[in-house]
Amino acid sequence: MRLIAATFLALSIACNRAFELKDFTFGDHDYNSLLNVLNETNKKCPDVSRIYSLDEKTVEGRDLVVIEFTAEKPGTHLAGKPEFKYVGNMHGNEVVSREVLLALIAYLCQGYREQDPEVVWLMDNTRIHIMPSMNPDGWELANSRPRKNGQKPWLDGRANANEVDLNRISL
Repeated sequence: MRLIAATFLALSIACNRAFELKDFTFGDHDYNSLLNVLNETNKKCPDVSRIYSLDEKTVEGRDLVVIEFTAEKPGTHLAGKPEFKYVGNMHGNEVVSREVLLALIAYLCQGYREQDPEVVWLMDNTRIHIMPSMNPDGWELANSRPRKNGQKPWLDGRANANEVDLNRISL
């Protein structure tokens, strides 16, 4: 229970605490800038992070990229060490989860580098996998549409490029 509480505490802190993220700015991160955030984070925190892609690509051929954080052997499953997975942007036109997870990525790296006790504890005791966008194709579509009366048509891009709502599929 302590692990779950600590993980949610970290998310809460990243979103609510007056904490200055030095290397991150909220915005509309397209696919390439999302990859840049992950790559820059990995360069700053190589000992506690690793980037990997899922085996399958999106309909339009984009990698589904994940960054993992842990203090001990990133990329190696350790029996008994809890693992958490955070997935954002399942609907391409819903960008808040994408931005919050990118902020969490920056927060975890910065917090570890600054030896923040909560972040160090999380890194020592868990493996955290973060996929900021499960539907980068939908986001790119939604963001590319022309504005009408100053507003984007945000229903565009909700599903993936095959018009499948990723939140409604059954395996």
